[in-house]
Amino acid sequence: MPRLCESYPTIVECKRSSTLFALGLARHAFLFLLFLSLIIGTTAIAWADAANVFNQLVMKRAELEKRHGITSLECFPFIENIGSDADQARWVERCHQGVQTLARALDEAPNTDLKTVGISTRFLQVGGFHARLIRWDASHQEMVRALKENPSLEERNRFLEKIFQLKKTIRSRLSIRDLYCSQNISNDQCMQGYATLALVKPVGSLAKKRWREVIVTDSSLPQKDPSVLPLRFNDSTEAMADSLQNLKAQDIWRQRRPMYEEIQQKYGAGFRALQLANFFCALDLTREECLTAASNLNEASQDPTLRDKDWGEAMAHRHNTLIRNDYDLVFRFDLPPREIIRVFSDKPSQAEVQAAVTRVETLETRTRNNAAGLRAVCDLVDMRSPWCVQAFENFLKFLRAYREYSVNPPWTELMFVDGRQLSRVNFALNSKMRTTYLYIDVHTRYAELEKFLFHFRHRTAGPRAMPGG
Repeated sequence: MPRLCESYPTIVECKRSSTLFALGLARHAFLFLLFLSLIIGTTAIAWADAANVFNQLVMKRAELEKRHGITSLECFPFIENIGSDADQARWVERCHQGVQTLARALDEAPNTDLKTVGISTRFLQVGGFHARLIRWDASHQEMVRALKENPSLEERNRFLEKIFQLKKTIRSRLSIRDLYCSQNISNDQCMQGYATLALVKPVGSLAKKRWREVIVTDSSLPQKDPSVLPLRFNDSTEAMADSLQNLKAQDIWRQRRPMYEEIQQKYGAGFRALQLANFFCALDLTREECLTAASNLNEASQDPTLRDKDWGEAMAHRHNTLIRNDYDLVFRFDLPPREIIRVFSDKPSQAEVQAAVTRVETLETRTRNNAAGLRAVCDLVDMRSPWCVQAFENFLKFLRAYREYSVNPPWTELMFVDGRQLSRVNFALNSKMRTTYLYIDVHTRYAELEKFLFHFRHRTAGPRAMPGG
């Protein structure tokens, strides 16, 4: 260490300084490692919490129903721009944040008469006076203030009476069996739509039209059910009359049929190489956008990795790129071929899917008629088989570890759900079977599975059945 000691007059002072220097390095190294471990630990906790968000959300939803009478709770029910699978998981986390704030706010504003809640990107009173959209990132004070902003009973009655009279007028003029407003428009927008529709006169062929359902909403795009006619609340009387007279699901298919025939002619060979069961485009995509999507997927189909996958339905979308299950997918219409290859290389191969499906069937059989009194099943919609395999194996491990465990009535089923998909989250939150089914995230780690199941254990379960006992 000659250079280190050059500025010290004696060797003793040099050694003392060197020792202090070394201790300083050690101290800084210790602090650095401590800081690093805290970061890693925090990251690990964050990842653990992310995996547990669905389970916490289900528990909080049950609490809202029991304490505040919330009978329906949905996460971003009208969102179109979900993004990627990673983005979708973040939307679920945001929903959980909004629900937590809502639960605390309801304690300060308990008399809201609220029955239906949608965690959303905005505040909006919808569907009369028992339903609301709630902004997910609102502060506690903003949430309380929004919940307390209710019209008086007299104002409510006047509004409902006017709605009743408008619907009476509409039904007397037009043959509509069921008329209602969607919950993504406000009460005032609903009133505006009804007022316009009430001015439509049934002349000519319109007098002979019969509609099972008409929904006043913010879009004229066809609904999933072709018998439901959507009308935009801010359309003119003439536009509504035109929609009532002309719009049919069959007409839309006839208009788009040449486009699909062109796609099949140009890109059918590439789709057949993937053994793709079906390709279609979201209804809001133009012909050019749909052709762009088909061209990109066709170019990506030349990749041997993708040809080794099982393909079901592929839907081109304006915003989203999602792997829904073992087979089906959604991809953004302008996603370049190289990105299609990169994203969907994560799909399991045909051999992996078949092996996982076989393993799931075996494991499900082994979980039947267990002493716990809890039948395990995997969600049949948008579930990846390898995830289901891991979930069943964790449940069987639990049954072996806690042979004295029994579930508390009325629970009879344990359903594993992909808690990172908004559609499946909303399914579980509002399932009619939620009084007997326990819904749990398929990504749940074993340690949390233990805690979750013991939350619902039979009261007579012995102490040896407790985790760690």
